[in-house]
Amino acid sequence: MKAIELARSIQHAANDLEAYDASKQLRQEDLKDIRPAETAKTIRKILGLSTIGQLKSPDARLFYSDVRKAIEQHQIFVIQQSFPKEDGAGFCISNSDGYDVIVINTYQQSYERRLFTLAHELCHVLLGQSGISDPNIMSNAIERRCNKFAAMFIAPDEVVEAAAKISITKSDFDISELRQFSQLTKLSLHASLLRLIEADRYQESAHGAWQSYISANGDPDYKKAGGGGRRADEWKYKLSKYGFAFASVFGGAKRAGDLDDIEIYRIAGIKPKWQDSYFENASSARAEDVEDA
Repeated sequence: MKAIELARSIQHAANDLEAYDASKQLRQEDLKDIRPAETAKTIRKILGLSTIGQLKSPDARLFYSDVRKAIEQHQIFVIQQSFPKEDGAGFCISNSDGYDVIVINTYQQSYERRLFTLAHELCHVLLGQSGISDPNIMSNAIERRCNKFAAMFIAPDEVVEAAAKISITKSDFDISELRQFSQLTKLSLHASLLRLIEADRYQESAHGAWQSYISANGDPDYKKAGGGGRRADEWKYKLSKYGFAFASVFGGAKRAGDLDDIEIYRIAGIKPKWQDSYFENASSARAEDVEDA
């Protein structure tokens, strides 16, 4: 509920500023009828995603940040919050003539899973439909469509084929080869397995072998890496939580005198002492500058 309240607070405040530019939105009339493969291809092109660039991206963390930043250029807020995974992997609050807000749950979520959630919620934006959703749920047509879009957005056929040529030599499940494929595509291991079966690179029996592996070893997609190391600059954590679009919209409003630091604190909970460094650095920050707390 706190995450929903934060998202609504940000959306309402941003819309009240009347700075929204409809020409930049991703939700276009010809995309209202979402055909997952075709729409995913169109959106990848708009966002500047390429097969070569994706395969060469060092890891899922950086690719997720690149995709997030590209989406935020289209007046979509992408906020990260931590809440129990039982409450869902994320949600979208859509607005037909204003800012959309996507919230990604970071609690025990790998970057591969965050990326899939981001793509899933992006489909909700394109459909213009709000909702608390979980990419693991397949109970209705909308959720299935959003899941299909997410899979085709992250790993369209050309990405799957290029990655499989490098990593897959067997038609049966092999954890080391699957890991390499996952690292190239930035899909989770389970999503990688499903795409390989869909592409006829794996036999259907690979799914049973995957379940047996999980039973014996646990689900590797949920293993959480340990933290540690020197704490980064505070503005990088704010950039991780609130994103690039928030800094652009509300930083601009503060510089113009439309909002003061207390009002921004009330909208989003960012203490006044951290606002200026976050707003100033975000304008020139790179995707790799994002740091999770």
